[in-house]
Amino acid sequence: MVWRQRTKDLRTAQAGTYKYLAGGQWYTINRSTLVGPYKECEDETGDWDEDNPFHSWFWTRKYPVLEGSNASGSRVFSNFTVDGAHAPQVPDYGFSHPNWAEIASDAAARTNPSKPAINIPAFLGELKDLPGLFRSVPDLLRGKGLAYLASLPKKGSLKGASGVLKDAAGANLGYQFGWRPFVSDLIAIADWAKGVGNALAALAQLCSGKSIKRRSYYPLKQSYTDHGTLYTHTLGTTVRHKMETVRYCREWVTTRWSATSATPIPLTDDEALKLALQLAFGINSHGAFAAAWELLPWSWLIDWFWNLGGWFAANGNFLRLSLDSICWCRTTSSITTFTLVQGPDAGISLVGEYSTSSSLKERHPIAPILALLPPLPSLPCLTAGQMSILGSLIAQSRL
Repeated sequence: MVWRQRTKDLRTAQAGTYKYLAGGQWYTINRSTLVGPYKECEDETGDWDEDNPFHSWFWTRKYPVLEGSNASGSRVFSNFTVDGAHAPQVPDYGFSHPNWAEIASDAAARTNPSKPAINIPAFLGELKDLPGLFRSVPDLLRGKGLAYLASLPKKGSLKGASGVLKDAAGANLGYQFGWRPFVSDLIAIADWAKGVGNALAALAQLCSGKSIKRRSYYPLKQSYTDHGTLYTHTLGTTVRHKMETVRYCREWVTTRWSATSATPIPLTDDEALKLALQLAFGINSHGAFAAAWELLPWSWLIDWFWNLGGWFAANGNFLRLSLDSICWCRTTSSITTFTLVQGPDAGISLVGEYSTSSSLKERHPIAPILALLPPLPSLPCLTAGQMSILGSLIAQSRL
């Protein structure tokens, strides 16, 4: 493999002049500024059947120009670029690279072809809680909370509010562990044909000797930075701008799975349909094991700090496939804008957009064997939803 670097310079020269009168004589200053897009790309050449690392950086700059003359006519600008050639902000600033072992396990869990579209064993196990879920509609939702509010002391004591808070906590827990997964399962079951169709398509690829390629996207990340006020001085002309930067980060993973000698390859349409139903609805030993873990009390809390459920999903292998490759990919971008606050001098105007932007594209191959390593306990940053669950549990036990 040979590492190479390529560049593509699409910038154009922006020419301008500045004339000024001194001692009864006119003087001219010429300025030429390169504006527009510039691209650098680093990658590997050679065997393109393999997943190679990739790094591509693209940036562009846009500068406004000064036009016009001052009140006395002794200073004249014509298409003259302002000073302050600011470099584009680093696009991936604040977006660090993840732990590769965690990404490998998560990528395999997200894209595993053996993962069912709807786990019927788990759904049937949760049905036993459905009658209690209907009976436990909190008093707060039935209007009883108004009675609590009416009984609150008028002198600011919150003693009477405990019933309202406890009902609210119960409503949140009922939603998080009851209604939300139940409705989600119902939606998946209603779309059962899509799950079976995807399973048949995957089996058809394996039958034709092709690998199964999967991709999964993560939620978009973004950040904002206010750099404050920026002053630029161009040959005695002062301009004041507000400088702001917005950054975006889009991450995704890709995997490739192939059949092994132990993979059950259907020979007839009936066999294919039977296998697709088992695969789509989790009616197999792996689906039963995943259902048993999901129905185990407090398994959700264990997964917060020790992601065993994700590891089980990554290594569930009903189809006996080989995980050939994992790639973590990312596109980060930054856009910095300069908003005019004050200036330039009377008679002189600022024309054009003032901004810089850059983007970075990356691809990092990850060793598939990392997906087999069991996860280590950790102390994660809890999401808002997880914090609300912990708060509800505390409220239920303390009030």
